[in-house]
Amino acid sequence: MDVMDGLATYELIKTGFAIFILVILLFISINLIFYNINQNYQSSTICKVASITDGSFMQTLTYTVNNKVYNKIVQPALIVNNNVTTKNYQYPEGLCTIYYPQNNPDSYSLNVNPTTISQIIAGILLVIVIFASLWFMFLRSNRNVAGVVGGIDASRSILSIFNKSY
Repeated sequence: MDVMDGLATYELIKTGFAIFILVILLFISINLIFYNINQNYQSSTICKVASITDGSFMQTLTYTVNNKVYNKIVQPALIVNNNVTTKNYQYPEGLCTIYYPQNNPDSYSLNVNPTTISQIIAGILLVIVIFASLWFMFLRSNRNVAGVVGGIDASRSILSIFNKSY
């Protein structure tokens, strides 16, 4: 076994492990999709955010679900920049759309459907897994390329040890 074959094996193992981790993340995101779908999210457009004008940056959220009106006090968003904490409004003022699980209107998401977010994450991970798998198959069929890529990666790892400043 020569050096290039060893570097190719190193690159294939490293790429295979990365694909394994990506597949685990994909399954987690798919489970999140099913969890969100099972929550049976409903939406209500009878929703309004209003600011409280006492200088506290607090807001009131008023929404209606099944002819029942909910009033919530929304705490301000705390923004930390260079160890300085400032307050700001959590949501834009005005009309909104609220998403809530069918069984619990008190647990809500404002203007963002949780099911859509988890579907987007799963879609992105699926595309990454497909491209990583194609890269892995390319490296398996072209061991010389895998050796060169593995050699570049190994040399970068070794050089980064000497490049760190303490």
